[in-house]
Amino acid sequence: MITEKRAFTLNGYGAVAALLVLQLLTAGLLVQALAANSIAAVGWALAAALVGFCWHGLFLVAPNQGKILQLFGKYVGTEHATGLRWTNPLI
Repeated sequence: MITEKRAFTLNGYGAVAALLVLQLLTAGLLVQALAANSIAAVGWALAAALVGFCWHGLFLVAPNQGKILQLFGKYVGTEHATGLRWTNPLI
């Protein structure tokens, strides 16, 4: 018998604010590293790409509905909280 599990998610609006700050910070530091012709530009480019990938963790749950979350085809949990939510971008 399959039992429903509560999925790990965070408030999406807080995640949008945090991701926006992180994206601007990494982009700014990348520009500074490029201007200084530093090897640190590679690290900041990877950090900016990672933050950009984290944007894919946002999803929307409509009222009176739920979202089933899967990781590589395996059931992880179900989210019933209405509104914008954020979880692991691989899910």
